[in-house]
Amino acid sequence: MREPVASRPLWPDALETPRDPTSGLKPWDWALERLEKSHNYWIATSRPDGRPHLMLVWGIWWEDAFWFSTGPRTRKAKNIAAQAHCVIGTEKADEAVILEGAAQEIKDRAKWKQIADLYDRKYGGNVLPLLESSGQIVPVGRWVLERACRQMATWRARGSDLGVSVNVSGHQLDRGDFVVDVRTALARSGLDPLGNGSIRFANHHAIPAQQNQAPADIRAHSLRQPPIFVPY
Repeated sequence: MREPVASRPLWPDALETPRDPTSGLKPWDWALERLEKSHNYWIATSRPDGRPHLMLVWGIWWEDAFWFSTGPRTRKAKNIAAQAHCVIGTEKADEAVILEGAAQEIKDRAKWKQIADLYDRKYGGNVLPLLESSGQIVPVGRWVLERACRQMATWRARGSDLGVSVNVSGHQLDRGDFVVDVRTALARSGLDPLGNGSIRFANHHAIPAQQNQAPADIRAHSLRQPPIFVPY
């Protein structure tokens, strides 16, 4: 990104104007520091009928852009779907950095993984529950599964018999067609579902009773030398 040029805000009613219009202006590094270190951010969007909406979000400044997550059923997500233009502001009003731009949905699952890691590093938590609550964990889970299968296929091509372990969310079993996802990932990677080796699935939360049917469903689809499902 080309570094922005500092200038004074438009203030038509100002009583006086400095002789040197560049005096006292903050460098871009000053703004970057606040964009990166702000814990909370304001996001302003417009409802479809034109009324404004203001909300706080967590987010990260990365690759010269502001990244944040929100569920598809939230007010701001619905607003952005109708009108992508929005405004972002850092949390401290006396040192505010305000950005205007257009929000864009990120569908690249590789980016999702990178963003999740950055979120976890910044906020000291686990962004996975946020992905689950927004419904994004299902497509992200598919991406992780496909990457794991491709890695195992690479090992097989090199003569290694190593297996892989994939962490699975209960939402993938409950809301997504997990059996189809597994079969698709195996097919795309070139792995033989009837061959030797195993894929181990582990669930990081307690699995509701109805979700315990997933292992039987997988075996019923003839994934012999079956994937091992290990809830813990």
